[in-house]
Amino acid sequence: VAIGLARLGLDAAIVSKVGRDIHGDYLLACLEREGVDRRWVSIDAQAPTAQCYMTESIDGVPEYYAWPSVNASKCMLPDEQTDELF
Repeated sequence: VAIGLARLGLDAAIVSKVGRDIHGDYLLACLEREGVDRRWVSIDAQAPTAQCYMTESIDGVPEYYAWPSVNASKCMLPDEQTDELF
């Protein structure tokens, strides 16, 4: 959504957390390249970046699988967000 808004010429930012890994590096690079404000994306040195996989069941219903169950985005804490964010 943030990338789509930035492509439309609107100011866009994202609040999240990524792991200190290849997936987090990739996401940060994509956001920067697309002009999304990523100053609210923190990096977690302990937890990996979240990934989501979509498969389809035999009857054609999409199924989503988030991996790993403990990931950087789930490790965001309220005290990590400042008043400036809001």
